[in-house]
Amino acid sequence: MTDKKNTAATLEDWAIGADYDNPYQAPEQRIMRLTGKVYNHPDPRFPDGKVVTTSAIDLATGKCVVTKSGTKYQLGKVSPDYDAFMKKSYPDTWDPENPNWGGKTDN
Repeated sequence: MTDKKNTAATLEDWAIGADYDNPYQAPEQRIMRLTGKVYNHPDPRFPDGKVVTTSAIDLATGKCVVTKSGTKYQLGKVSPDYDAFMKKSYPDTWDPENPNWGGKTDN
């Protein structure tokens, strides 16, 4: 049996979003979060396949992410719509295998 507390949850069909509550806040200070279908989450409130929005991204290395709450996520496939948007908006920098989080990374 897998110990979910020591295993990263997986996010499929994911996208990155930011909080835009304050129109005067600089873009680099916005809180970045992930949304996607979660699998193997350590909290039983989040069954496999449930769509979740994470707490703020605290640290990211490629497709491994740790949130402010301490949850570890391994990113699976990116949302096709989000991938298309990012390829169109950032054709020279978008790489779904090594997302640019716009924040603290360990790369």
